[in-house]
Amino acid sequence: MSPATFPQANIRFGPPPDLDGSQCGTIPAHVCEIQGGNLDGSQAVVVAWLPDPDDLARLQAGHPIYLTMLGGLAPHLLATTFDQAVRI
Repeated sequence: MSPATFPQANIRFGPPPDLDGSQCGTIPAHVCEIQGGNLDGSQAVVVAWLPDPDDLARLQAGHPIYLTMLGGLAPHLLATTFDQAVRI
């Protein structure tokens, strides 16, 4: 899978200071604050990924998606549209 650019992206996260672009890529993201509900005021970061043909074949064959989170916090949800991703 590859990071995808999307219209709502308002920031680009790049490599940390101790790595360069050959070791860690840049990813477009949308950073926002949740409004309403029990998560009101919480920060959210949305990123988009494009599966390649091998990824699609594995998904169609019923294989799972694995997600690694740095920092130890699991995502609240995975979504297939931006509107779903920001409506937590």
